[in-house]
Amino acid sequence: MSKHTYLSSRSIGLIKRGSVTARESDTSQLQEPELTLTGFEISQKALMPPRYASGCYSIRFAPGGGALVGGFGNGAVLMYEKDAQGLFTQQSTLRKGSRYADDTIMAVRFHPKQSKILYSCAIFGTIFRHNLTGKPDEKCEKFAEENNNRINAIDLNMAGELLASGGKDLSLRIYDTQTKELIQEYKGYHPSTPQKESGGHALSVFCIKFHPDQRDVLLTGGWDDTIKASSFPIWDMRTDAGMIGSLGGPHICGEAIDIKGETVVTGSWKADQAIQLWDLRQRLPIKSLATFRKTHVEGDNIYAVQFARSDPDGHHLLTAGSGTNSFQYINHMTEKVIGTGATQKPFSTVDSTGQVLAAAGGDGWIRLLHVPGRRH
Repeated sequence: MSKHTYLSSRSIGLIKRGSVTARESDTSQLQEPELTLTGFEISQKALMPPRYASGCYSIRFAPGGGALVGGFGNGAVLMYEKDAQGLFTQQSTLRKGSRYADDTIMAVRFHPKQSKILYSCAIFGTIFRHNLTGKPDEKCEKFAEENNNRINAIDLNMAGELLASGGKDLSLRIYDTQTKELIQEYKGYHPSTPQKESGGHALSVFCIKFHPDQRDVLLTGGWDDTIKASSFPIWDMRTDAGMIGSLGGPHICGEAIDIKGETVVTGSWKADQAIQLWDLRQRLPIKSLATFRKTHVEGDNIYAVQFARSDPDGHHLLTAGSGTNSFQYINHMTEKVIGTGATQKPFSTVDSTGQVLAAAGGDGWIRLLHVPGRRH
């Protein structure tokens, strides 16, 4: 079935998100690596990354699906727009990358109401705003700077008026997107401090997800489970404390929280049963399931998970990870893997619009495929 070579757990550890090592491809030859597919049909030729991309860590379709943006390990932000045939062939640069700087773009997010406004964040502590139709100096302007922080995650609320950020310094920050003002900061804690019961994160934050139907509610996740803290806080900005509850357990290492109605899905960077579904109202787990693996030596090791946008019922999931260096399309009701794609590099990010899904990761190339039919 799959022809690719799996990485050992030691090798996987060398290419965790946000770090650039000699083992990652610089894509200097810009030759697409082999992709092994099962259950998918290719939508169009893979989208070429910039030179020395050092991986693609975040991709997002614009509202309406007319464009796709990728954030790369060398700091580049590229946009691919549809041509007259409906293919994403028109490439433009929103931010140039560097061959040598540790400048990884960890997240890209479109404004939910303004499809020509995009935000991105870099691990050196800067959030950028991109006006896709603006003047050259508006293609990439500084939105906020967080000194001494490595920003791993951003997200916007349902109206696009609030932007939240999180990263290495453990704080959750809330910005007004119109004024760029920092309007709230919920600090994390250190286990050695007496205030550790006050809430917040104790280790790096790697994912932020606003509730799609509630303006002030968001979820955050990170590495906290390693010290048995509240690794999956639920925040409500209408309260003074901010954190109103938690769901313990998920070891979040990427864009691995999504919400559909009052159901939450999480993906953990762990070997088995890495996908979990939760009842947000009850704050209880619904069930856990695993991705497809050929042998017991492989693991799930999820970096990204989301509900497939093509399924209004929320029965299908997209996942990406490093355990099998693959992305997968899963029916969580039947617990069957419907489609999978694999290469020799991990996959870090997925997104979908209509019947098209996109996946990207360690080799920097963005693959576009047709979502399998609803009969599955």
